[in-house]
This record gives sequence, C-alpha cells and structure tokens, in this order.
Amino acid sequence: PILQMAWREKISNKSQFILVSSKSLAKTVQFTRMRRGRVIIKRKPDIVHEYNMGMGGIDGTDQMLYTYLDERRNIKTWKKVIFNIFGRMVLNAYILYKLNTAENVLSRFEFTVSIVDDLALPWLMTRTNVEAEMERADGPRR
Repeated sequence: PILQMAWREKISNKSQFILVSSKSLAKTVQFTRMRRGRVIIKRKPDIVHEYNMGMGGIDGTDQMLYTYLDERRNIKTWKKVIFNIFGRMVLNAYILYKLNTAENVLSRFEFTVSIVDDLALPWLMTRTNVEAEMERADGPRR
C-alpha cells in the first residue's frame, strides 16, 4: 500500500506538505512539548515522525544553512549558486570552529558577521585610501 497525505504543522501555515510513503501507516504519534513551563501533548502523522527520526546529513545541513541564506526570486541564478556555496563554506567553518573552541564560542550569526567583515576589510581599506587620495588632490568635498 502507498500512503499519500497532505499535512500542515500549524494552522497558521498556509502551505501544506504533500507526503508519499510506502513504508508508513496512516496513524499518528503522540509527543510532548514544553511551552511556557507547561507540558503540551501533541500528535503528528507517523510518516512525519519517521522522517524526522531519520533526518540527518544533508537535511540537517540544509536546515541550518537556510536560517541565514536568502533565496530571492529576482537574483540571477549564478548568484544563487555562489551564495549557496559561500553559505555552505561558512557553515562548515563554523562547525569546525565550534568543535575546536573550548571557551567563549561565538554564535553562528556573530561568526558569519566576523567572516564577512574580514573578507570586506581589504576592499574597504582600498576604497578608503582611494577616497582619501582623491580628497587630497581635489580638496575637501562639500
């Protein structure tokens, strides 16, 4: 038998997930969540539970990557590819940084900002020097 279903995690989510499985049954699994100090019992389809239990590797990396990666429709395809590769490189660097740093670990956001700042510094210094030279040659701008 093949199970096909549509599922929405929250009522506020407009889009549904279309799920197909030849392994899962049409049943639900009960789980608990803590909300504001209270235990809340919820249910989700078995197919979703099985997917979440087996999620790892690429799925986990993609989930972490898309936290900060912006996929805009109006950006050129080659730029999407470059930003995706850059995002994966920064994520891999952050994972290695966390594994090799014992104290005062930066958050992923702070780590990403520090990398961008370090990469932009040579360009910023060149631009500042060029503007300073132009100002000396032309006199102060008004």
